[in-house]
Amino acid sequence: MKDNCAVLLVRVSTQIQDYQAQIDDLESYAKKMGYKRFHVIETKETGLADLDKKVGANELFTFIKDNPNFKVVFATEISRLGRRQSILHSMREWFIKNKIQFHAKDTGYSLFESNGKVSTSGEIMFTLYGYFAESEMKQKIDRFRRNRKRLMELGLSISGKTLFGYQRVKKEGEKSTLIIDET
Repeated sequence: MKDNCAVLLVRVSTQIQDYQAQIDDLESYAKKMGYKRFHVIETKETGLADLDKKVGANELFTFIKDNPNFKVVFATEISRLGRRQSILHSMREWFIKNKIQFHAKDTGYSLFESNGKVSTSGEIMFTLYGYFAESEMKQKIDRFRRNRKRLMELGLSISGKTLFGYQRVKKEGEKSTLIIDET
């Protein structure tokens, strides 16, 4: 913490989501730990993207390379790094190789202990939190798929492309259905 500099890494998955609450939480948390200077990296992207396509992660790598005073990264939780084990482990290895401390605010997790080493229990916890992040996304996708199938069986249509020869019309309760377009 010699330079009191930290990166606040925030990520949301959709364009309509806002990350100001994450920024406020992280800044407050980091200040309590003695950090005073912050660089915020904001990204709106899926947590499932490959590492070479993760805009936020690649901005983080470049920023830290160009700004050696920033040796600490805060995120609200590990899932803000990504939601796939392979990505999370690649990022963890990058943090370790470059001696960058990572703090996940919501769980109180820190990658390095005060002695500068990653403990076996710390590695296990990182893997468990990563597994939870990935598992949560899989469950969400399964729920969405089941609900979409149920709505289609009821003759309702959710967002997506309108099929050629059909029109999407609103029914009661803001639900939509597809009807044949006679023209």
